[in-house]
Amino acid sequence: MKFSYDWLKELIVKIPPAQTLVAGLNARSFEAAKAGRGLIEASLPPNRFSELSSYWGTAKEIAAVFGLKTKIPAVKKTENGAPTSSKVKIVIKDKSACSYYLAKYAEGVAVGPSPLEWREKLKRSGLRPINNIVDAMNMAMLETGQPLHAFDYDRLVGGGKEPAEIFVRKARKGEKITTLDGKRFDLDDGVLVIAGPPSLAKAGKGEPLAIAGIKGGKSAEVGTQTKRILIEAANFDAAGIYKTSRRLSLATDASSRFAHGVDPAAAETAIERAADLLREIGAAKKIGATLAAGSFKKSVRIIGVGLEKLNEFLGSSFKHTEVADILKRLEFPFREKRGGILEVEIPLRRGDISDFEDIAEEIARLRGYENISPKWPTVAAVAKGDDIFKVKDKLRLILNGLGFSEVCNYSFVSSENVAGGAFWGGKPVEILNPVSSQFRYFRPTLVCGLLKNIPANLRFFDEVKIFEFGKVAWKERGNIEKEMLGLALGQKGGKISDRFFEAKGTMEAIVSKMGLTDYFWTDLGRGVNLFGREAARLESDHRVLGYAAAAKNGDGVVAEIDLGKLAALAAAEREFSPFRKYPSVARDVSFLIGREIRIEEIMGVIHGAGARNVDDVDLLDCYESETLEDDAKSLTFRIVFQAEDRTLTDEEVGKETEKIIAALRAKFNAEMR
Repeated sequence: MKFSYDWLKELIVKIPPAQTLVAGLNARSFEAAKAGRGLIEASLPPNRFSELSSYWGTAKEIAAVFGLKTKIPAVKKTENGAPTSSKVKIVIKDKSACSYYLAKYAEGVAVGPSPLEWREKLKRSGLRPINNIVDAMNMAMLETGQPLHAFDYDRLVGGGKEPAEIFVRKARKGEKITTLDGKRFDLDDGVLVIAGPPSLAKAGKGEPLAIAGIKGGKSAEVGTQTKRILIEAANFDAAGIYKTSRRLSLATDASSRFAHGVDPAAAETAIERAADLLREIGAAKKIGATLAAGSFKKSVRIIGVGLEKLNEFLGSSFKHTEVADILKRLEFPFREKRGGILEVEIPLRRGDISDFEDIAEEIARLRGYENISPKWPTVAAVAKGDDIFKVKDKLRLILNGLGFSEVCNYSFVSSENVAGGAFWGGKPVEILNPVSSQFRYFRPTLVCGLLKNIPANLRFFDEVKIFEFGKVAWKERGNIEKEMLGLALGQKGGKISDRFFEAKGTMEAIVSKMGLTDYFWTDLGRGVNLFGREAARLESDHRVLGYAAAAKNGDGVVAEIDLGKLAALAAAEREFSPFRKYPSVARDVSFLIGREIRIEEIMGVIHGAGARNVDDVDLLDCYESETLEDDAKSLTFRIVFQAEDRTLTDEEVGKETEKIIAALRAKFNAEMR
């Protein structure tokens, strides 16, 4: 945006030379550069655009940066004509799109060229002079940052009965408008317009008067024959103006300001300033009082600022007097409370200030970041054991040694990708403000991304072996967040069962190298959650560590391990326990059983048979042959018994072994050998 240095000079007492001014703004506020012929080119930050796109706002910013005073003109109310309320009726049909609308009636209007000084100021600020009425509106906009528009009042009433009627509403499908520059636009119900009475629109006799917040229409244009005008100033929804501007490919000075969000209090200031400018140059003899429709929140925002907290946050050594001086330069009213706390009132024009950190930033930038000495933070160094970071580093080495490569996927997923989290239970966590429907949820499982990685990589490689570390979350009596390790294996051709067993073997290698020896698999069968094929669960100490599963679609196999549980169990496994005083007793049990029965099922029955003092169960031998009857296999398990308080007798061990044998016969019809 271009600013005239001479105009700024009128508003600031003892303004520094242009080069010094530009250097100060670059160091303390926004990017600026000399643009030649007394112009300054400014790149305004989006969160302060509406405030700083005005001469008065920029003048206040320059005064704050350099510790100067402003001489901004006082706004006078001009009310010597017929009451505006007797000349116009305003109806806001969509208050979410327009919360506040002001109108001011003027008569005795003489349209002609504006003063030379105005024309020069407008040109140097990038605007084209039109006539004294339109130029007054633009002058007031440049000064205050609030766009305004003037209608030819006689065209509003169209020779009909007064008062005129103004409706702020959404356009009707099929409506059209010809703007001031002669361009024709087709409107729809997403466009906010300023329009005449509904009877005209229904009869097809009247086009909308203006595209709200963007551009006026030809039907009520101010021209050389204009004798009466109606000035409008309003506060429109920023998002709505932005969308309409993009939809119509119509960008104006007004739309750029409204799209960034205009201070609602500026509307009253701007309309009174526009009327005052018309009075100064004699362009309107009689001007009525301002008529308001709608309202805006004038709630005062108070933020507490403590000196100790401020210095701790910034790593600075501000004194009370310096903080107070900066707040005065910013025109932030404040009062002192007990304990040195300052209660700071945030002006409505500073919509970018919402919390303590924002005020701290304002104080720091006006002092100058280069004037705040860097300090090392004080952090208590506490030695820890194997935390999650060390576990990850160790697992990376293990997996790299097994031929796996690390990947990193996006944390947000669509509703189609949340089903994989059903293994862990709970509902997916929805993002409050998603960037799109494709990223509506936080991932409940790493499988969401890994399943996509398999086919993507198989386009270029014959085999895929990848892993990923990351957080997952789901709802279950509150939000649950966990650190996971995910694995994925894929291969062109080959049996899916081979990939499945390789995934299980990889998980066993991981837990073994982490020092965990007491673990076992539980078969989950087919059709589990998103998998639909073979799946098995890895358990230890009655806790689920993770799972491995063949994906329902494609030839991929995926697996997940709960890193928090793995780290805790591995640490517990390394805890010291004294040697047992009493000897153990082992019994070998051999039997024939159906080949389709899995070892995990048999181990589960042995542990669940109710036998006391069972310390360990191991598979010693597995023999399969066509010579065995009824498609059977021969298994031998060694069962170790041990008591903490005595030596077990053969009779005790025999009775407990019989319980196990009875359970195997009842469950699997096992034939003892």
